[in-house]
Amino acid sequence: MNEKIIHELLLIEDNDDHAEMTSYYLEEALQGEVNIHRLSDGEKAINFIRDFNETSTLPSLIFLDLKIPKHDGHEILKKLKSHSNLKMVPVIVFTTSNSQSDITRAYENHANSYILKPIEVGKLKKIFKTIAHYWLINEKAL
Repeated sequence: MNEKIIHELLLIEDNDDHAEMTSYYLEEALQGEVNIHRLSDGEKAINFIRDFNETSTLPSLIFLDLKIPKHDGHEILKKLKSHSNLKMVPVIVFTTSNSQSDITRAYENHANSYILKPIEVGKLKKIFKTIAHYWLINEKAL
């Protein structure tokens, strides 16, 4: 009998509306087989990283907004990718910034993807279906 995989996702997002839409479409794309842990500012993200250890539940995927209060997303990304347990977790920078310097800096700090948040709901839904499909295929291949 196949055991259901429950995906553990970490969402680092300060905007309540963006977090709610992201959670909704991820749950829809993953058919509800997901636990989403949200951190609403950079300080909470830094504390999460600092306190994370081998007994903590490892997320399957991390969604990171760059423009968050208390510590910016670039600092958080750098800390995630230098943490012994978290460095291999794929990080998708999911942000409104289309600045070339933000994009370059994110990839220099080892982001796995950089995706602009679309304004249109239809595009948002499609993005999350594509992300879910891509990561599910890769997860099964491991």
